Amino acid sequence: MDGLRVRQTKGKGRGVYATREFVPGEVIERCPVLRFAAREVQPAMKTILAAYLFHWEDEDQRCLPLGYGAIYNHSYTPNARYYFQHTRGLLVVKAIKRIRPGTEVTFNYNFVPDCLDPLEVPDARTGKLLVVEPPAKRVRAR
Repeated sequence: MDGLRVRQTKGKGRGVYATREFVPGEVIERCPVLRFAAREVQPAMKTILAAYLFHWEDEDQRCLPLGYGAIYNHSYTPNARYYFQHTRGLLVVKAIKRIRPGTEVTFNYNFVPDCLDPLEVPDARTGKLLVVEPPAKRVRAR
């Protein structure tokens, strides 16, 4: 992918990194998706694919983004966001902050960039559900 590279990220496995600058509003990647019908979801959720599937149009449907789409890591302070173009079968990743070369490109798995809801995500190695909590807010003493 132009302007992107996959490399190891400490504590997260693989991640997607910028090799050039991206500006807010710029599309980083358009990822075609493989759609899973409702009847295909449960079997897929028992495999390593569970860690890489996104909700699709209906609650009981999922999709697997191609390209680097399934490799972007989660952050509660993301520099990108994703959205779907359902009619075109795409997941689109767009910069919401300036992203310099060498910086990991992340988005909030909660879909909304500033959402601080905890997440339940399957571990890609074990398949067990992990709960990801937002970082604690720091309170300054006066």
